[in-house]
Amino acid sequence: MPPLVRFVIRHALLGIAVGWSMVAAMLVFDFAGLAQLIFSSGLAAVAIPMLLIGFGITFGSVQVGIAVMGMDDRARPRRGRPGGRAMMPASVRVHARRR
Repeated sequence: MPPLVRFVIRHALLGIAVGWSMVAAMLVFDFAGLAQLIFSSGLAAVAIPMLLIGFGITFGSVQVGIAVMGMDDRARPRRGRPGGRAMMPASVRVHARRR
């Protein structure tokens, strides 16, 4: 598996784990009466997976975004010819018309 794919998967799983731990903390500490509301209704089997999926997607995406934006230039894949010259802007002479 390519290293960048492993990089993205590793950080996505880390973000999902953080999101799921946030759901667990919200339910354990009964944040804003959420656990009482979920477990007193008959839809706990629907509400908890929805929370896990929502938090997992959100925290996983944020973690991947933070990890990608925090990469340095050495970790990014190179494009173009290996060992080629860096592209430099060409100077161009422009002649203006006089009035």
